[in-house]
Amino acid sequence: MENDKFIVTATLPLVQQQDKFTGVIVYYPVYKSGALDPTRPHLEQLLGSVEAVFELDVLLQNLPAADQDEFAFEFTYGAGNTFQSKGFNSNGLFSHQVLVDVFDKQGTLRFTSLKEFESHLVDWASWLVVVGGTLFGVVSIIFLYSITSFSANLEMQVLKKTQDLTESNKKLELANRAKTMFLANMSHEYRTPLNAIIGFTEIAKRQTKDVEASKYLGKIEASSQTMLNIVNDVLDISKIQTNEFELENSSFQPTESLNHVADMLREIALGKGLDFIVDIDDLGDIWVKGDNYRFKQIAINLLSNAIKFTDNGFVKLSATVFSKTVDSYQLQVVVSDSGLGIEEDKQKIIFKPFQQAESTTTRRFGGTGLGLSIVNELTHLMYGDIQVSSKVGAGSEFRAMLMFSKSEPQILKATLDDKEEVNEESFVGLNVLIVEDNLVNQEVVKKQLESLGAVPLVSNNGQECLDYLQSNTPDIILMDLQMPVLDGFMTSKAIRNNPNWDGISIIILSASVTQEDRLIARELGIKSYLAKPFFLEQLKAVLRVNLPS
Repeated sequence: MENDKFIVTATLPLVQQQDKFTGVIVYYPVYKSGALDPTRPHLEQLLGSVEAVFELDVLLQNLPAADQDEFAFEFTYGAGNTFQSKGFNSNGLFSHQVLVDVFDKQGTLRFTSLKEFESHLVDWASWLVVVGGTLFGVVSIIFLYSITSFSANLEMQVLKKTQDLTESNKKLELANRAKTMFLANMSHEYRTPLNAIIGFTEIAKRQTKDVEASKYLGKIEASSQTMLNIVNDVLDISKIQTNEFELENSSFQPTESLNHVADMLREIALGKGLDFIVDIDDLGDIWVKGDNYRFKQIAINLLSNAIKFTDNGFVKLSATVFSKTVDSYQLQVVVSDSGLGIEEDKQKIIFKPFQQAESTTTRRFGGTGLGLSIVNELTHLMYGDIQVSSKVGAGSEFRAMLMFSKSEPQILKATLDDKEEVNEESFVGLNVLIVEDNLVNQEVVKKQLESLGAVPLVSNNGQECLDYLQSNTPDIILMDLQMPVLDGFMTSKAIRNNPNWDGISIIILSASVTQEDRLIARELGIKSYLAKPFFLEQLKAVLRVNLPS
């Protein structure tokens, strides 16, 4: 009362309700005149006090949480004065409190959640997902373990099979390489004596005046050419099967190439009494980029077959530009005839190596059965295809589709067929060094050079060639590749590395020139090749482009 303040007691039981401590009493002083005079003591102005009795449970029973089972509250003020609603749990999951003034004391009203409320927060669907996922995970692990065990076992089996296949593949590769080497060596060994046969036959034909002997020599020459074609076919199919076959890429005119092929085979067709028809005017004067030699080989093989299997009637070569784009041409080359024809069930096998339509074909017409197989492979290498339509007794038609890039027109170099051919007197006195270890081939080349008026000189191997060059300078060197002591490429490299011999032209003279050989030669600056066996016209052509300026 002296301080003019109200107070609230601690919780206590009321007389009428002695079983619960929820009552509090508040005392409030009352003074005279309703206002205190600050100049006089408080007690002099005191009239008395007001006493108010509160029951906290009744006072707080209308709080929103008081009649619910999900929340409970606690009301505290002062030291030890606490009132809790039913079920209050200080460790509830959720808790919130606010501060309130309780007369002369600071009070706290704290709300906490009950288990009934917290149970509603459980996401049973998520729990089901978790439990289900766990069960699924366990099952999956068991399944994966089984699969892993099976996979490991399978992997071991696959590894073993792979090792077995790898070993088998290595053996096949070795066998294939051995076969390729064998065929290459056989090709070289066949070409070397063929060079002598064809060379001496050609020399003998020029020198003999005996009509009968000339006739025999012609037959020898034709048979030698047939044998050379067989050797070439076997080597080509071997390269194709071992993926060692690569196409050249140079500019040429398809019209000129096909006319050249037609000129080569016209006499053979006319000799059998056949009508030989050439219809390639649609090609015009277009230029393309590709392998001219293999393009002609396709036409030669198709025409040769048509002539071979046609006894009367006609053989026709036609070609058109089937389609074109901004930078490419698709050419169609068609060879048709009125010959024997091919049975329908045999038309599928004729493009396979060593296969012919009839078992008697080889005995009757000759050949190895490789021509059409090579055509088939070449057309696919040229991004094309080959089709055949035929009827027994009514002839056949082979239709080759070939794709080429467009090319700008090129300035044509003079060829042996040109009317303004370089006069053979240009070869008179030409010093040509023959680097060749085979004595017979030396003799063939010497005779051919002498027939042109050139002066042949001979070295038996590369080392002899280098020794000779120390004191002599020939105009041209004909360089064999396979020689003892020092081979052709090693010798050529030594010559190119010596500036004193820069002006000497080198021509490769070999029974077989592979793509790898061409690359090595190109690096050495060698662009001319003379393949054994060769004819005089081929020798003249290669010499002419290498004449000293």
